[in-house]
Amino acid sequence: MFGGALGDVPAGASTWAGDRTVGFRGTAVQISSLADPSLPLVRAILWELAELSFRSDLLAVDKAIILQLWDENSAEREATYNAIFPSEVVGGTWDAPLPTSHVGLFIGRFSDPAVIGYANAFQRLMSVWPDAPVWFSEPLVVSMPERDINRKAFGMMLFYVETFFFSTGRPPVVPRQYPGSWGA
Repeated sequence: MFGGALGDVPAGASTWAGDRTVGFRGTAVQISSLADPSLPLVRAILWELAELSFRSDLLAVDKAIILQLWDENSAEREATYNAIFPSEVVGGTWDAPLPTSHVGLFIGRFSDPAVIGYANAFQRLMSVWPDAPVWFSEPLVVSMPERDINRKAFGMMLFYVETFFFSTGRPPVVPRQYPGSWGA
């Protein structure tokens, strides 16, 4: 896919791949096979791109909307932002295989306290945005009825999508389930 753009050295080996093999998340792939990459590889790459886009979009819109709070206490803002995600790196580490089950914001089961924690961090981050709903001050708890949690989770995501769209003029990328993890 990228061979033409990156170029080859005279011996025919790519300067960026050496032995004509590239790695992605623990999977070694021959460059020659990238003309017809496997569906799982394509899904994994697209999932990671969506996750990275969501994270960078969220950070960018947060800084654009409330730059003053970042200027006043960037460490606190950054800690709130980082609490939204299981790890600072998508998938845990740069070279780890991608997850095989639901992880992160609105993807896991709300009976999992970690998932509730990610949702509450997302809610805390947005609670200082203009026109944030008053109910953002009330955190989600595992003991809440499932319909109430789902209603609030939907409300958070709707507020994020609308705020992002009105701030940037384009729809945001939102969290995605990892391909192959359905039913896990």
